[in-house]
Amino acid sequence: MEQKYSIQQIKFELLSYLKEFGTDGADWTIQLTTGTDDQAVLCLRDGEAGSMIWICKPTLSERAATLIKEHMVSRFGMNSPSEDTVPVPVGAERNWVLMYRKAKSHVAA
Repeated sequence: MEQKYSIQQIKFELLSYLKEFGTDGADWTIQLTTGTDDQAVLCLRDGEAGSMIWICKPTLSERAATLIKEHMVSRFGMNSPSEDTVPVPVGAERNWVLMYRKAKSHVAA
């Protein structure tokens, strides 16, 4: 059985990422997924993971994940794609929170 985290535990971890890797919410995207096998997570892990900072955590329920996402969007102005465009497998729920930021390119002046 996978470990699930409370709203406060996940918010604390997400805030730690913001503090460590950049506080501008507009640089970050947050969305709900069905787990680590979700297509969005697989793209980060297998494709662009080397150029991105990301975290994905399971919550106690889809409602808990939604509350976390709504808080981060309203408080920090994070980007949030519509989950309606991604089909959910039968019996699955979007109870994972995925937050990521593309690496900033460093251009010499």
